[in-house]
Amino acid sequence: MTLCLQPGVVRAFVNSGHGTRQGFLRDLVTGRRKVIWMSSRWQKNERAGFFRSFSFAGQGVWHVVRTERNMRVHLVAAAGAVVAGLVLRISAVDWACVLMAIGLVLTAETLNTVIEALTDLCTSEYHPLAKIAKDAAAGAVLISSTAALGVGIAVFLPRLSRAGW
Repeated sequence: MTLCLQPGVVRAFVNSGHGTRQGFLRDLVTGRRKVIWMSSRWQKNERAGFFRSFSFAGQGVWHVVRTERNMRVHLVAAAGAVVAGLVLRISAVDWACVLMAIGLVLTAETLNTVIEALTDLCTSEYHPLAKIAKDAAAGAVLISSTAALGVGIAVFLPRLSRAGW
């Protein structure tokens, strides 16, 4: 497996072989390689390509929501924080803090999924560096979740204690 990065284009080649464009095209025609194109370089309508990129982003988010249990747990917690914010009528500054914390956690979980997928793409065998990459990505989610919990405590606890909860 080779990952070939070029300006404006990302191609993932499955199987080793020719690195030339002619070899690539021959292998593409014969079905020896799987290719992922992430560029609208050859599109004539740039605006359509721009809006199409949002579709790809949505597909990526939906994949993470569909396949990662922890993302669904974070979404439920985020919905709970939003409901609590609405019920407790938090200030605009508090909303900014809560929404930034939610965004941080969801982004960290998505990047964790990306790192795990790329690590699995690069090696199917145990490797200590692959373990470090996966563990560090999971640690980033833990750090962001802990920070979000701190934001939630700072924003909601004073209001809940004043309300007699």
